[in-house]
Amino acid sequence: MMDRARVRTTVVLGLFAAVFTALTVGSYTQKSATVDEPIHLTAGYTALRLRDYRIDPEQPPFLRLWAALPLLTMSDINLETNSVEWQTGIDWDYSHHFLYQLNDADRLLYRARFMTVVLGVILGVLVFDWAQDLFGFWTASAVLALYCLEPNILAHSSLVTTDLGVTCFIFGVVYFLWRLTHRFTFGNVAGLTMFFALAQVSKFSAVLLGPIILALLAIRVLRGGAWPCVFATGGELRSPRMRALVATAVILILAL
Repeated sequence: MMDRARVRTTVVLGLFAAVFTALTVGSYTQKSATVDEPIHLTAGYTALRLRDYRIDPEQPPFLRLWAALPLLTMSDINLETNSVEWQTGIDWDYSHHFLYQLNDADRLLYRARFMTVVLGVILGVLVFDWAQDLFGFWTASAVLALYCLEPNILAHSSLVTTDLGVTCFIFGVVYFLWRLTHRFTFGNVAGLTMFFALAQVSKFSAVLLGPIILALLAIRVLRGGAWPCVFATGGELRSPRMRALVATAVILILAL
């Protein structure tokens, strides 16, 4: 049987996911597309279906591909590749043509927007976990309630854009880096690596995470003191040389 702490955490996170999803889905089904949603969705769908990345290549593709995934299950989506807009690379005109003239825009948008809602739920879980690590369960629950009702979070979690997604991944990087500097475990290294990689393929500005991680790891090495590590003899990294080697290994993993 699960212990009481795990049960209450599961209940709180489940309730949060249900309320957050209801609020965001109820919101985005009443709103038309923002100015940049058509080009994000069109770029993701054409990349998935045609393996063609010509539409707006100014952003890394991952979040667009993520949003367009549900569209692959829809067999009746119309896509023209012989139009002047497609051939000449007039991205905005082609995206408008694809979404509004060839297809049912709301039907496509609603499915794609739900993928951003999923990322909003993941970000909320990360916020809860970090708050619980720092301040305990009840404070974390209050923080999660505020997150669930925060207007900017709710708004961006309902859109096919890159903002909420890259926020989720950058937050994940910082959270797992914080955990790693407190305890070196395989799980913390894996979490840091995963979110760092996702951030890099989501937005070019995420490249700034590299020097930030380097600086914070250097501070941890120079700060001294025992560094708990499940791989070290005695469970701790005590010597500056061992701390430096471990930090270097993390940087090399992220650079691969």
